[in-house]
Amino acid sequence: MPFGRRRAKRYRQSDIAYYPQQLFIVVISGKYKALAEIIFKAQLHAVAVVGIIAVALQVIYIAFY
Repeated sequence: MPFGRRRAKRYRQSDIAYYPQQLFIVVISGKYKALAEIIFKAQLHAVAVVGIIAVALQVIYIAFY
């Protein structure tokens, strides 16, 4: 039980904090769209998707408010 919790915390920190920001920078730049799609398909985790959605909502919120 504690091992699973520790593992979930590590995934949360790495996938949501670091990985989506890098992917989002690549997507926003638009030059490496194919590369971004390949990375996205290769590392498609539910946690990463949640992180990307959170970052997208933050960017939209900052842009419009």
